[in-house]
Amino acid sequence: MSGKYLLPVLVAVTGSFMVLVPHLQSALRLFHLGRDFTADDARIHSLISHQCTLEHPSILTGCEDMTLIGNAIYTACTTSAANTHKWGRHPNATISHIPGDAIYRWDLASNAVTALSLRNLPGPDSAAGRSFLGLDINERPDGTLSLYIVNLLPEGNVIDKFAHDPATDYMTHVLRVPTTAEGAAPLPNAIFALPEHDDDAAMWVTNDHRHGHGPWRAVEMYTRRPWSWISFYSVSTGWKTVLPGLVGVNGITGDKDPANRKLYASELVAGAVRVLKPSETTFGDVEQVQTIDIGMTGDNPSLWGDDLYIAGTARGHLFEGWKNAAEGEKPWGLFEGGPGMVVKRVNTRQLGQGFYGKGYTAPPVVEEVVMDAFGRMVNVSSSVIFRPYDVEVPVEAEAEGEAEKKGSDDDDEEEEELEVPGGKVKVKGDLFITGIASKGIWKCKDFE
Repeated sequence: MSGKYLLPVLVAVTGSFMVLVPHLQSALRLFHLGRDFTADDARIHSLISHQCTLEHPSILTGCEDMTLIGNAIYTACTTSAANTHKWGRHPNATISHIPGDAIYRWDLASNAVTALSLRNLPGPDSAAGRSFLGLDINERPDGTLSLYIVNLLPEGNVIDKFAHDPATDYMTHVLRVPTTAEGAAPLPNAIFALPEHDDDAAMWVTNDHRHGHGPWRAVEMYTRRPWSWISFYSVSTGWKTVLPGLVGVNGITGDKDPANRKLYASELVAGAVRVLKPSETTFGDVEQVQTIDIGMTGDNPSLWGDDLYIAGTARGHLFEGWKNAAEGEKPWGLFEGGPGMVVKRVNTRQLGQGFYGKGYTAPPVVEEVVMDAFGRMVNVSSSVIFRPYDVEVPVEAEAEGEAEKKGSDDDDEEEEELEVPGGKVKVKGDLFITGIASKGIWKCKDFE
């Protein structure tokens, strides 16, 4: 090789190496490549046998997102199991492409599931006229609810707002927000709505890709381009982009109480959660607090108390082949099961500079709750909820020394704890897990 070409070639090879190595390292971590799943698989078999049950598999099919309000779970599902492997955004979308076309209320006390009728919804009154994805709910002072739902339509995606009285079996459409304006989220995925500004329909919305389909969508995803963003909308302000430069941002959640509110947005392709806080000076703007490396392709996060839960895919590199495979056909590389699911959690008390002091922010501990590598329970989990059991507070407080000793011992365990008079009580509850292709929602009892 001529000397004049040697240096450019070396520069090109070195540059390619510097670009590819971080991507390969990230893939190993996010897709759990090289991990021995023997112990994880044994635990999944134990959970299925003793602790977890699949609830309402004939009704709650392909439920991509779910929200817990009181003793009820609200979720967007599909009425036809045949549609669950064919969801997606495409300009020629038909009924076979939809992710969800029905809103269900699952009353956990009675175990009754109700399909809520959709009054005054624009468009045809059929599954072909709607395609629900992410949703969020505000509780209003009068006891009624406002549901904000992403609706993916061939003629343009929208955000639909509904009013609902939990004592009834219907929702009434009250507002449709197009996503075509400058600063909007034309490919919306998830919503976090502000209850104190519900009359103004104030909400943050994630835009998960710049490109909805085609080769550029693949380029954007597989090279982890920072081309997605978060937008803000309210009736009074209209749309505006408030946080650009994200990598495949998907789910978003936050504190409904505006005091010390934090937002949590999942960058699915980056394997991270962005921690944000509302701007104190400009309505709708956000400021970044911290980025959590969760080491997984996480979808929709949810909060219980100080704990942030997030569900995602265990072996994400198998997703596309699995999704596009014909029924009963194994795509290349899918040697056993499916892409599976994983659930993790982070205690949010670890986050921010105030916890560590002196302006220092340290990486928080990310706990793995469930690893189902082969999809024996769920393939492509998209949403998880923890619902605690009622805790009986001890009538008589323990002796001060005993309480301190118990607290010290419990600090070393990976269990939820609740401060009560006389010491700490380990919190147990039900863990609910769903996914875009799940037939039913898994309910796992006595989780800690």
